[in-house]
Amino acid sequence: MAAIEGIVDLSAIDNPIQKEILADFDRRRKARSLTLPTDDIQVKLMLRRCNEPICIFGEDILDRRERLRSLLSRMSEDEIHAILHLDEKERADIQDDQSTWYHRGPAALRDARVEIADFSLERAKQRLERARVQAMLSQQERALIKQATHRRIQTLQIYGTQVSGIRPTSFAEFSPDSKHIITSNWSGQVSIWSIPDCVEELKLQGHPCQVGAARFHPGAYKSQDPLLLNAASCDHSGNVLFWNLVDGEKPLAKLERHEDRVPRLAFHQNGRHLCTACFDSSWRLFDLETLQELIYQEGHSKSLFDLDFHVDGSLLLTGGLDCYGRVWDLRTGRCIMFLEGHQKGIYTVSWHQNGFV
Repeated sequence: MAAIEGIVDLSAIDNPIQKEILADFDRRRKARSLTLPTDDIQVKLMLRRCNEPICIFGEDILDRRERLRSLLSRMSEDEIHAILHLDEKERADIQDDQSTWYHRGPAALRDARVEIADFSLERAKQRLERARVQAMLSQQERALIKQATHRRIQTLQIYGTQVSGIRPTSFAEFSPDSKHIITSNWSGQVSIWSIPDCVEELKLQGHPCQVGAARFHPGAYKSQDPLLLNAASCDHSGNVLFWNLVDGEKPLAKLERHEDRVPRLAFHQNGRHLCTACFDSSWRLFDLETLQELIYQEGHSKSLFDLDFHVDGSLLLTGGLDCYGRVWDLRTGRCIMFLEGHQKGIYTVSWHQNGFV
């Protein structure tokens, strides 16, 4: 019997029974040397890659792990490596997808960045002043505020309901004066409702398909002239329409059509810019005075679904169906934070009023 460093040379053995016994010993030695994951979910995934049932009647976690060990011990080294290290290859592919592409913008982009920076610095100053005032409160004062908040939350109840259309409602938002609500639905209808009686004041018609979202301009029902831009809506055909508060039969204006579905849009707090999320994995920033596209930004590996401006107006948060979120600095145009942790696609993102995600 020939052996080199504990490995038996089966080709030098003529007895078939002895060869089978030694092959079994060699397989057991190989099984003991395998390093397997302790996470049961990972074990099930590897069993599935082996085309084996992930669970057998009466089998517990340890039995399942030993069954995987036994299966792998009968495979070649290349097959074992492919099954055990497939996750590492997938993670490496994801890292490759995290690269961000920046496109050259028009000359007006620089002026827009300066305007956004000036606007956000003043709002950041006000937010930090409020934070300093709250930080000076005593523990007792903070406890009283929390108790009052909890009491108010406990008294919340349904005030009223209304049917917005014949198909599901896709979006709803309060107006800046909190006296109106704008809704959109998959029947292509956009409506503005009065609060608290929930009466439809204006029906906005112009979308040929499902509407993804409808939003109020920051100055709607406050500083903005009713005949000017007061609302915007987007649909699955890539259309973005602008509306006033007088005529719902014809849109005030429209953006150049996107190549793919537009599920969400958002007005910047300064009222001069609009951002759209597109299913072509990009987001875009537009100047509302000229309707010019200032930024076309890629970065997500799958469709982009939602976005939200920071309370200061300096940052943009985006979330996509690639399970990742990104934070973009509108003053420099760069992606400054990569958010991971979701196991499935992200359908909504939002900033807290204190400036955090």
